[in-house]
Amino acid sequence: MTQKQSAQMFSARHKVHRATSVAIVALTTGLLLSACTQPTPSSTSDPVPAASELASKSPGPVGTMVTKVNKALTSLAAKSPKPSQDQIRSTLQGLGVAATDVEVSISKTPTGLDVDAIQGSVKVEKSCVIGQIREGKVSITLQPVLSTGKCFVGDQD
Repeated sequence: MTQKQSAQMFSARHKVHRATSVAIVALTTGLLLSACTQPTPSSTSDPVPAASELASKSPGPVGTMVTKVNKALTSLAAKSPKPSQDQIRSTLQGLGVAATDVEVSISKTPTGLDVDAIQGSVKVEKSCVIGQIREGKVSITLQPVLSTGKCFVGDQD
């Protein structure tokens, strides 16, 4: 084999290795970028029930409180889309609820930033009517009272 033939063979092998390397890099980059996209939300997830639906499923004092909390927090959110702890607390206590039955989540992070959402709860019988305000929108959920006798976990002050 001549030196020219040897050089041509080397050049051909080099092109194959280079093409293979480029293909591997392109494939890897494509896979990594596809992993960065957000998944499409599932259309089969259960929607959060409306407060009126929760109230109708919970007759008596619990259902009545669901309606009251929803109405009060909706009114507050219309005036103040990002209310403070004190605003939530006074709104819920204004419903005639004992102060010991009202809990409010923190409104500031440990670094002093505003939280994205704030929650308030009212304990009624063995249930917690929990209202959340996020960007001026209210959502209500109903949860059982925790074994601690509280609605929220941890220190909320």
